[in-house]
Amino acid sequence: MSGIQSNIVDGTVNGLINNNYLGETFGLMANDVPKDDTNAFICIIDTTMSGTGVALRQIQLAITSTGSYTIDWGDGSKEINRNIHTYASKGVYTIKIKALALWINFNSTNSLKYLEIIQFGCLTLKTGAVTTFIICNNLKFNNVRDSFALLGSSGINSSTFGLFESCLSFTSILGLEQLSLSGASTLAQWFSNNPSFNQNIGNWNVLGITNMSFLFNNATAFNQDIGNWRVGNVTNFNSFMNGKTPTTFSKENLDSIYNGWTEYQLQLSNVISFGTANYTASGAEGRALLTRDNASVVILGAINNGSGLIRIIIGGHGRATGEKIFISGVLGTVEANGAWIVTVVSLTELDLQGSVFTNTYTGGGILRTGYGWTVVDGGVI
Repeated sequence: MSGIQSNIVDGTVNGLINNNYLGETFGLMANDVPKDDTNAFICIIDTTMSGTGVALRQIQLAITSTGSYTIDWGDGSKEINRNIHTYASKGVYTIKIKALALWINFNSTNSLKYLEIIQFGCLTLKTGAVTTFIICNNLKFNNVRDSFALLGSSGINSSTFGLFESCLSFTSILGLEQLSLSGASTLAQWFSNNPSFNQNIGNWNVLGITNMSFLFNNATAFNQDIGNWRVGNVTNFNSFMNGKTPTTFSKENLDSIYNGWTEYQLQLSNVISFGTANYTASGAEGRALLTRDNASVVILGAINNGSGLIRIIIGGHGRATGEKIFISGVLGTVEANGAWIVTVVSLTELDLQGSVFTNTYTGGGILRTGYGWTVVDGGVI
């Protein structure tokens, strides 16, 4: 029974006898971490990074698990369902945890003690509890053996916010670019106050996300193209990229946001900040569509303009040639739906540049001339 310490209760290990778990039986005589560690969560800690007195030899983990969990504390002690351990001497240790599914809230009084994650294993982001690495200032992910994408493969808990907030040593994680956001509704504060992260996450499917507040707030290193994100369901961009400057977020990437995001229908009257980052003339019309007054007009018809382009008929528009608009809800001439640069033909007619008239108009349609957003940036250069 070596290694079983204060978790012995009434002759059992936390009351568990012969608990069949992951195909193995754990009881008083079966407390070893499985030799096959491919499903184990493995991390390195330093007990001296916070605390005083006995706390300098101690670690406590905020664990939730499916079924039982076993911990190899890295000093020869192995326990079942016990989340706190006091070492004989302070220092650096490797911890291994085995479970069917494991959630750890690293945002605790021990958050500074986590140095590096070696393997995610059974750690998960799925619904059941919350895993978060908030304020793990010393935690590195550079040498993780397995893919972070696996953590979200079964859908992410919709309450997962601040995932990597204030992780000062976090630069990138294997597989983050392939993370499935299925089930997630918020990315709030995920990379806030993170000075090192700069991984390409431009291909994330964010269609289900409604909250991106503080997502890159003071994330000074992040300078990636996220213009392909479809943010049409987001209603909260509060402090999205506060702290950005022309040197920490490129004009090309801001142009890509203004042009790319406006290719799809958006929520009205959002407020968003890109700090003092600049954009260029190529992003100006996308930005203008965001910031023009929240207004739309009813489409009365769509015809072939005689040269094969779609000509939209409306009661009046007030637009100018070269402006970007967004059309939705057209029936029949469905190819008219989407974002377009227009050519003014008359007070009631607009041609859609680059369009191809194919189907006869049967009704419906709204032409949006602005979303009424408040956008903060450093201006055009």
